[in-house]
Amino acid sequence: MKIATLIGLFLKTLTTGVSWYWGNISVYTDSYYRATFGPDSGFGTPWVMSTFMIGFAVGLLITQKVATRIGRTWTNILSLILFEIGIFASYFAINTSVTAIAATIGAVAGVGSGITEGQLLYYVLAWSDKHVGLISALVSSSYSGGSVLINQLVTLYVNPQNETPDLIDGNKVYFIQPAILNRVPSLFLLLGAVSFGAQFVGVLLIRDNPFKDKTKELRQNKDSGSNTPTDSSFTEETKPIIAATTKENGHLTHPQSYTDNSTTTMRRLVSSATSEPFNSELPGERQTSNGFNSLAVDQCVGASAIIAKDDPCCGVSQSSTQSVSVDLTNPSKCLPENDNKDLSPLQLLKVPSFYAMWLSTVATDYSYIIITNFYKTFGQTVIKDDHFLTSVAMVTSVVSTFSEIFWGASLDRFKLKHCLILYLASQAVVGSFWYFTAIAGKYVYMLSTLILGCMNAGMYEVFFVGTLKLFGETHFSLNYGVVYSGSVLVNMAAPPIIDFIVQSFDWFYLFFSFSIFNTLALVVVVITLPYK
Repeated sequence: MKIATLIGLFLKTLTTGVSWYWGNISVYTDSYYRATFGPDSGFGTPWVMSTFMIGFAVGLLITQKVATRIGRTWTNILSLILFEIGIFASYFAINTSVTAIAATIGAVAGVGSGITEGQLLYYVLAWSDKHVGLISALVSSSYSGGSVLINQLVTLYVNPQNETPDLIDGNKVYFIQPAILNRVPSLFLLLGAVSFGAQFVGVLLIRDNPFKDKTKELRQNKDSGSNTPTDSSFTEETKPIIAATTKENGHLTHPQSYTDNSTTTMRRLVSSATSEPFNSELPGERQTSNGFNSLAVDQCVGASAIIAKDDPCCGVSQSSTQSVSVDLTNPSKCLPENDNKDLSPLQLLKVPSFYAMWLSTVATDYSYIIITNFYKTFGQTVIKDDHFLTSVAMVTSVVSTFSEIFWGASLDRFKLKHCLILYLASQAVVGSFWYFTAIAGKYVYMLSTLILGCMNAGMYEVFFVGTLKLFGETHFSLNYGVVYSGSVLVNMAAPPIIDFIVQSFDWFYLFFSFSIFNTLALVVVVITLPYK
């Protein structure tokens, strides 16, 4: 079930990363709007992707509440429906106004994509006891991987002859060829069909982890104090052991001289009290995959278990093999303790590390808006090769897939602070020179775009794992939404700021602006973020 679920998650998110391929589509939609509604119809702004990112953030915030009310499976179906409505409705919206398409493929599809992401994070946590960063990166690499397919599909469908835009208007260029423009509306029907097929198969494959859910339930019972076993837990088979034990400070103790049969019986007792399946294997002979720490369970129930050091689990506190003390009135102490201090969303506002993470998401999203929306629009002013610029997106997406895996594995081995410093510093430096790379040559431009895209791709893994490491798992979904709330602010403020910079100054100043943002976030991270 685990492998099937991870494959399902990959397929479910394969086409939902609209922001990964909108930069390629917008070249054609801007040309279509200009030819259909005139030069003053409001096209050419990043509002479409800004509304998508706002909807994405909203989707993240509501995922937990929606899943609690209607269940995980129906939440997956709901996200699929919302996203497909957004894509298919764009076929009609493209002939209405820029505002209409911002509402469809922007807001509606954005909410669907955000819920999909929230569900992905839940399932990654549910099925990953170790290497959370690596597994989340492998699954979410579908965003960049899917954009490889979509970008090629878009260009081959709309511009199969590799024609160049031949209308120059200020610092932008547009297609006016009827053959290209006439294919733009039907492009959304093609995208909708491909997306529906991938997501439908994904929904069929995704499954909950019953063991993880049970562990979570027992831990919640432990916190609420409602985990005392009932009398039915003490069967005829366990009574001899209970009768043979002595009670010391609320704990039941038994000597090491118990037989293997006694050990087995003791295992049945704890198995009954925790509603977990009984396993007769001896201590140290297995590793569980359901979230339980096998050594901790063995400490609870194995009379011959060797305790290497003091361990508070299950009421055990000893460093020898002479006796084992088990708190049978609180069997959920066998559950592994959470290493993180879990913080509620309100408690986040009191810790400096939250503001470092929040500002980093703002800098990342601002950079992301500029890179994805304008890499091709700017590139066409210097590089007269539409298929080459599409290949820039394709190569960046392919390498970004491996970049996400690199970032995920790095988070499992290195400190969160080190990863953020590396990203913010590289964005600040490369962003300062991005404008000049297109002038230096198209392959230099490809390389610099590749670096920016790959570094940016891994940041969402960093924020995901960083939120988990810094603020814990209990309120993870809401906390991640709060950390990501800066995306709403930056996506509302960015379009008018970007329009002002491009119209009043030049492309260089636009690119330099996200370099400044990343530098500011870098300073805050260095000063405030703890080493975790």
